[in-house]
Amino acid sequence: MDRFYDIKHAKNTRDFYGLENREGKTIKTHDYVRSCTLDKLKKKDIEKLKNIKLVIDLRDADEVEEKPDKVKDFTVYKNMPVFSETTVGVSLGTKSISTLDQLPDMCEIYRNMVLGEDSIEHISNIFNEIVNADGAVLWHCSEGKDRCGVISALFLSILDVPYETIMEDYMATNLVPSKNKARYYKLILLATRDKRKADAILPFFEAREEFLNAAFDGINEKYGSVDIYLRDAIGITSEIKEALKAKCLE
Repeated sequence: MDRFYDIKHAKNTRDFYGLENREGKTIKTHDYVRSCTLDKLKKKDIEKLKNIKLVIDLRDADEVEEKPDKVKDFTVYKNMPVFSETTVGVSLGTKSISTLDQLPDMCEIYRNMVLGEDSIEHISNIFNEIVNADGAVLWHCSEGKDRCGVISALFLSILDVPYETIMEDYMATNLVPSKNKARYYKLILLATRDKRKADAILPFFEAREEFLNAAFDGINEKYGSVDIYLRDAIGITSEIKEALKAKCLE
């Protein structure tokens, strides 16, 4: 998949260039980028992101403090968590192995991400920044698959990209090897000697169809359609939608 950027220290970075919507139009711009945490960027990596005018960090305060982005010298940075601090997130962050018995259900997390009252407000604010960005914008979370994956899926929905294509983009995260996945798996296996507990951590580092389906099924069940959700919950009016499509598609 040639939409991936060649960034050694943020491999799960890609844009949406070339994706086709239901009208047969394609995304013409490289100006909307999804990524993983940017805490280990080197000079060569930064050069490849020099066009980015705004970085939206979807992580919570603890994650940001633990692994701050190295972007503030070349772009505008905004920390805009998807979840409230009182809501369980989708990254292990600073959690210790002793807390792993309380890991939540990923499908439920995805539903809460799009339907929780606080999350809806946060997502609405995030999209206000995205659609009004003056130049290229990048959004990211920790692994670049859950919070970033949902924002990316909703972004593509605004452009009327078919759900099958949205799912393909979401699942493309699995093409990038996750060092955290291997590290946590080994740590848990060594600490517990229980393969089932080690296996239980894998969903936190994998994109799975049932996760994104849970979010979109929840939207359709509550709002009737994704378009109605985007309009009534997120504030994407028909005017905003058409303006973004005119900007992005050819």
